[in-house]
Amino acid sequence: MIRSLRWRMLAGTSLATGAILASLGLVLYASMRAALIREFDASCLVQARALGAMAEWKRDHLKFDGDAQMPQFARPDKPEYFELRADSGAMVARSVSLGDEVLTMHTPAAAALAQPAYEDVSLPDGRRGRGIALRFTPQSENDDDENDRGPAAPAQGAVVLFAKGTGALDATLGRLRQLLAAAFGAAILVAGAVLSGVVTSAMKPLRLLANQIASIRAESLSLRIASDEVPVELQPVVDRLNDLLARLDSAFVRERAFTADVAHELRTPVAGLHTTLEVCRSRPRTAADYEEAIDKCLKMSGGIGSMIRTLLLLGRADAGQLAAERSAVDFASLLEECWASFASRAAEKSVRIERDIQSGTIGTDVGKLAMIVNNLFDNAVSYADSGGAITIAARRIADDLRIEITNTGSGITAAQLPHVTERFWRGDESRSATGLHCGLGLSLCNRLAAVIGGRLIVTSQGGTFSAVVTLPRAFVTARPVAGPLVAI
Repeated sequence: MIRSLRWRMLAGTSLATGAILASLGLVLYASMRAALIREFDASCLVQARALGAMAEWKRDHLKFDGDAQMPQFARPDKPEYFELRADSGAMVARSVSLGDEVLTMHTPAAAALAQPAYEDVSLPDGRRGRGIALRFTPQSENDDDENDRGPAAPAQGAVVLFAKGTGALDATLGRLRQLLAAAFGAAILVAGAVLSGVVTSAMKPLRLLANQIASIRAESLSLRIASDEVPVELQPVVDRLNDLLARLDSAFVRERAFTADVAHELRTPVAGLHTTLEVCRSRPRTAADYEEAIDKCLKMSGGIGSMIRTLLLLGRADAGQLAAERSAVDFASLLEECWASFASRAAEKSVRIERDIQSGTIGTDVGKLAMIVNNLFDNAVSYADSGGAITIAARRIADDLRIEITNTGSGITAAQLPHVTERFWRGDESRSATGLHCGLGLSLCNRLAAVIGGRLIVTSQGGTFSAVVTLPRAFVTARPVAGPLVAI
């Protein structure tokens, strides 16, 4: 298989051109051959009629007034041949060139020979030839002195067979074949050279496109391939390449941002650990002081461990390594059990809790749904304003389950809203809560919702932030709760 596109195009166009030229050559040869044969047959017909004109019907027999030794029939080299026969089959005259031979032609019976019949024949001397069988009615001639003999017999028809060699015709056709073959070969060479130039010129945009692609480096992924002068056929390729470059650029930007964000998020708790340990090591302290320092270190290391576990979970989700395990769960009970871990924090901020929860069961991955709910509760309690409100709603809409958690005190703007599910993104650009929140909760909720077949939609309007998780009808069942649930 030819792997070069240029050679494939050149081979394909050359073969197509060769086939077209060969077809035209065959048609031209067939047309000229037919024209030459028609001309040859016309000359044979003229001579056959001339021979027929030399025959006369004499009262009761057919007479040939011509000379059987005419030059064209008597010459020793490449003679011509003829036979004249009456309808009865009687031989009237024949050329001396026949000698003892018979001019054999596969002609129909004389009575059925309405039109001249032409045929390729083998001449008596072995040459290739072409003959004609022509039926005619001889002229009738009666003398005055024969009128006394009584009535003459009715005139009969006759058939003349004439044949001559096709050597000159064959030579002409041979030269024609050679000429056409030479013209075909020259045309193929010229067409190949022209097609090579055309294909080379046509491939130029591909080379320019390859050069543009080669000029793009990892540090210049923001560049895009120019499509102004790209042929229409390459436009979809350029568009897809630019889309790919945009995704690569976005991925590289996220990677750099991710590295910086991880370093930033880990720097504060690690620095806190280091400082706490240095203070403890600076001088002897009481057991209570050491216990307090250990508690601080445990809290900070716990935050680091939680962030690492979340990142690992997100990495597994991105790699498609998280599978949903479906089981029946009472979603009202799940919400209440998950909220129990956040009730005290909400009470400390005097946050009012409003519930609108319908009862029912759903078939889904209980652990992953609990992770989503816990993170949404944590986000709502963390960012709700003091004295504000949190609303927890869950209801079935058709066969879908819709869980909505809202909180007041949101400062998220319309421009910031598309970024809230990005990793390490937080609304406070100063990151004043570093060490408490790392900006992974909503990103994890978004990925886990997709894993269990649902989706997460967030809105922020009038100071109220809303997170809605919708699980499709494929995950809703009517099975009863299988056993006790444990909040995660």
